[in-house]
Amino acid sequence: MNEADWDARYTSTDRVWSNNPNHALEGEITDLTPGTALDVGCGEGADARWLADRGWKVTAIDISSAALARAKELNDHPSITWTHADPVQNPPEPSAFDLVSMHYFPLLRAPGDDAARAFVDAVAPGGTLFVVSHDLTGDHMKKHGHSHSENRDFNPLDYYTSHEFAAFLGDNWKVLVDRTQPRRIDASSGGAAHINDTVLRATRIT
Repeated sequence: MNEADWDARYTSTDRVWSNNPNHALEGEITDLTPGTALDVGCGEGADARWLADRGWKVTAIDISSAALARAKELNDHPSITWTHADPVQNPPEPSAFDLVSMHYFPLLRAPGDDAARAFVDAVAPGGTLFVVSHDLTGDHMKKHGHSHSENRDFNPLDYYTSHEFAAFLGDNWKVLVDRTQPRRIDASSGGAAHINDTVLRATRIT
């Protein structure tokens, strides 16, 4: 989906997401000392606001101007810098953030893995990479009717999962969490059908 597609999605309804932070974020990041955070694909801003409320200075980036307008309307938190840009085409500066947080960000595979590596490299020494993705295994896809024959435009194998980010980490990283876990579903969670999340949490040592 390009910018126009995402803008159309956000303007077609009063609320796309639940306005609640990701449950994995709540479960894993509360023990970190607040610093600077990058929220990649921030959408309507629930995760960014949760971080900001806990003392983080957040750069929240999204390709959709409509999403950012909605986020500001819901709560234009003074500790959040809302940034309209394509995170893939405008990669973050290396070693710039104490936390790089990505939740269900649809990152297409590309030769060289440049975009994925740029998000990893954006973590400062002592910082944290936190990636949550949909678990779209074969059994799950069949259960929810998302076969390739029914949706030829979508192939989950075209996108990185959180597990795969571990391959981009060097010896100066420590992986703390790399697992698949049940997803807690809110009544107003945007209608997502997936039942499990894949979660990666890693710390850059130096």
